This record gives sequence, structure tokens and C-alpha cells, in this order.
Amino acid sequence: MVQLAKVKLPERRRWPEPNCRFGGGGNVLSHEGGYSATNVPYCGLAVMEQLAGARTGVDDPWLRIMERWGWQDLQPHQEGAIDKAALALSRIK
Repeated sequence: MVQLAKVKLPERRRWPEPNCRFGGGGNVLSHEGGYSATNVPYCGLAVMEQLAGARTGVDDPWLRIMERWGWQDLQPHQEGAIDKAALALSRIK
């Protein structure tokens, strides 16, 4: 997760209510890889916060460094992949 934690997702990128018809309404986030044992937990938490529309108050100590990296905004190819996944999900509901 190249700091996808802080990608500004539009409202439509949040989990719908009710969250899911499977598993009693719970959410699951699966993260592949293990790029940085010190940073990945903060990235994963921030993604969950964004999708849930909630904040835990946990600060990412790496954020100021990573905010200076390029390509932090949602890229067109990423948005396309998200749109395709959303379409696929809508077909199984």
C-alpha cells in the first residue's frame, strides 16, 4: 500500500450500509504483502478508517514523510479498478 492510507476517497468509495450481507454485516480488509513492518499497520488502519467513515485518533508517525512522496492522489487506473470491482460486487448482491 503505497500510502493508500491517505488517498482521499469520494463518499461513494465508502462501505454501504448495511456493510455486507455476508458474515453478519462485518467488514474484512485483506492486505497482500508486507512491505514495511513499521508502516503497514498505520496504512491498513487508515484505509479501514476511510472506508468506515470513522477516525480512531491513532496518528501515523510516517505520514509527514510519505506525504512528500509523489503519486498520492487516486490515479485513473486505480479508479478504473475500483469501479470494476464495485460493478462486480453489485452483480452479486
